[in-house]
Amino acid sequence: MSPGEAVHLLRTLVAAQVGTLLREVSAGPTFGLTDVDGIRRRQATLEESGLPDVASAASDLAHFDRDAEFEYTVDLLVAAARARIDGRRG
Repeated sequence: MSPGEAVHLLRTLVAAQVGTLLREVSAGPTFGLTDVDGIRRRQATLEESGLPDVASAASDLAHFDRDAEFEYTVDLLVAAARARIDGRRG
């Protein structure tokens, strides 16, 4: 990859890490909850939103698992970077 693209990739990885760290200290949006009662209340609110797609995803939207989110983010970024690099080679 070119130096310019490498810089973009580095900045993307750093931004993902900073976002994760901000969520760890509750300084950034989590988009869900971790306590059982809060999850239950949030899920009910989402299910009653009147938005069918939101209601169908309510159980996923209400819950937030930091570790799972971090793992998903890293896996996605690595897969995207690999696909981008492989596309340049092919």
